[in-house]
Amino acid sequence: MGGDPLDYVDPTGLWALTAQIYGLYGPLGGGIVLTGTGFSVDSFSLRLGIGVGKGVSFNPKGGKPAANAPCHSNSLGFYAEAEVGKGPFSVGAGVNAGITLDQNTNFSSYHGLEPEYGLGSSSGAGQFVTAGLEYEGEASAGLEFTHTFH
Repeated sequence: MGGDPLDYVDPTGLWALTAQIYGLYGPLGGGIVLTGTGFSVDSFSLRLGIGVGKGVSFNPKGGKPAANAPCHSNSLGFYAEAEVGKGPFSVGAGVNAGITLDQNTNFSSYHGLEPEYGLGSSSGAGQFVTAGLEYEGEASAGLEFTHTFH
């Protein structure tokens, strides 16, 4: 590993911390997402939408919804994601698309598909059994407002 195993595990140092709760009133709910690089917070997102499940998770490879958003910009977009987990571990996928407005009032669009790997606490609304093991599932979709710090 060249004497630096951490950089080879995740050379970009990206991460995401998500806290969500759905089912507050029917399927309605929302959450917050912090993303960062190393020890810096890069963006803050507020989510409002529909879904099932609740929990807090840390994705060691997560990133900003608009990966190329300039500093001090705002983005508004659509997100959809689904995860399945066992105990504190989960895997899934998410998609997003939207527009970003920078400080000079220039618009740009973004979209993406991102695998999700989570570690945390969750309470999925959908429990199912496969090969004798019980799993939990979570899914959500809605609008996401993001402010990018840097």
